Amino acid sequence: MEFLFIVSIFLFLISVVCITLGMIKPSIIKLKNRKQSFIAFLVTFVLSIIGVLNFAPDTPDNQVTETQETITDSFVCSNKNAIYPTVASMMEDFGDYPSDTNAFEIINESPLKIRLSATAYDNDPTSVKDNLAKRALIYGVLRTFINTNNNDVTVVSYLINNDNHQKLKDSPEYTATITKDQALKITQKYIPINSLNDLIDENCSFTKQFNELRYDDSGKKGFDKFFNELTANK
Repeated sequence: MEFLFIVSIFLFLISVVCITLGMIKPSIIKLKNRKQSFIAFLVTFVLSIIGVLNFAPDTPDNQVTETQETITDSFVCSNKNAIYPTVASMMEDFGDYPSDTNAFEIINESPLKIRLSATAYDNDPTSVKDNLAKRALIYGVLRTFINTNNNDVTVVSYLINNDNHQKLKDSPEYTATITKDQALKITQKYIPINSLNDLIDENCSFTKQFNELRYDDSGKKGFDKFFNELTANK
């Protein structure tokens, strides 16, 4: 298709030149008179236009579309404090704990109480299941305060089975009832921030520094202590 497009462009240019020269001096292009020159190259001109329109590559349009989609997608995420009208709309947009797999539930609208559930298997190590439940709770607390206008929340976290999405047998379960100000003061003990928004990077993900704390399975960064402080008030 690209080859035919190039040929059409080439014929278009030749026809324009020949029509011009043919009208001025037909002998240059070996035709007997101006009328023959005009008709012959007018036909070539029309055919080349049709060829250009039919065989033009689609890449430019696709590139424009992809660029627009990228800009649209990154527009919200370039704003560290993108505020959603509800926790439900925020959770749906991020998609980390989808409600259609029972990973997210609004237990109560006011006062706000939500449940987040990571997936696991019965035979997963106890430590793995424990950390999954803890991280889900932390996610629910911080995303609520960073990406909605709620100033207090209760977050319940337990695991669901990866196969049937029902509550996992013998799942660890945690609950935190906390305010935005309390969450900020606790987090500031472990990471130097001025606002909870500072935990989010330009891609709307948690920062590398915070993830080092959040995924601190060894406990060297103080994860367990951080979590225990968040869940101190129930």
